[in-house]
Amino acid sequence: VTSCKGGVGKSTTSINLAIALQRLKNQVGILDMDMYGPSIPRLMNLVGHRAQADQANKKILPVRNYGLQAMSMGFCMEEGKSAIFRGPILSAGATQLIQETSWEELDILVIDMPPGTGDLPLTVAQRVSLDGAVVVSTPQQVAIADTVKGMDMLRTLNVPILGMVENMSHWICSKCGNEEKLFGEGGVDTTCKDFNVPLLGRIPFHPDVLMSSDDGTPVTITRDPDDPLAKPYFDLAQAVLDELSRKKQEENLGPRITMD
Repeated sequence: VTSCKGGVGKSTTSINLAIALQRLKNQVGILDMDMYGPSIPRLMNLVGHRAQADQANKKILPVRNYGLQAMSMGFCMEEGKSAIFRGPILSAGATQLIQETSWEELDILVIDMPPGTGDLPLTVAQRVSLDGAVVVSTPQQVAIADTVKGMDMLRTLNVPILGMVENMSHWICSKCGNEEKLFGEGGVDTTCKDFNVPLLGRIPFHPDVLMSSDDGTPVTITRDPDDPLAKPYFDLAQAVLDELSRKKQEENLGPRITMD
């Protein structure tokens, strides 16, 4: 789950997507690759928890909550401490989290990527065989301009783009239910057309999503799948599963040979 732009709600989307996938009967892990600003421990109500060593296999055991397995730099250092890393150490730490986490029988691993197109995204693309990328953006052009750069990087690295998610697509008034386009509209739709990828979903902006994230109780845990705030994430999860299935079917078909 990626976006070249910071502040578009990528981590909130990542955790709610992971939980929705898990509630759709998949074994799911989430890997927080934002080494400088890991958010997954707080979003999973795991602040202060530390990763434990798997002495037998010389690996790191994932931390668990909400039916998910999780790994993050936030589980390897004290809360509030800054990660002051240069490029080589940063890449080495990321590689350790990728290769030395002892995941248990996963169907899907959701990777919460950091913003930008630097060392960390390159390390992940080189170390992990990625089935696809879910690109998150808000509708306004200042976000789209950076998101397009991230999508160009994915294409350059031959990472399939499963589609885009328009986050904070509209604001829902908690009193009257009226919808307002706070950040404009049309930018994500145009980008989907330009890159020939589907729009996987639109996620509304609502204060309850913000508060539940801060509390470490995502809406996909506290609410039913048909709830107006949770349903967009469950729809997104199903759309991702459908795109992964379609991609696998295309790979199994192989090249088509025609003879005149």
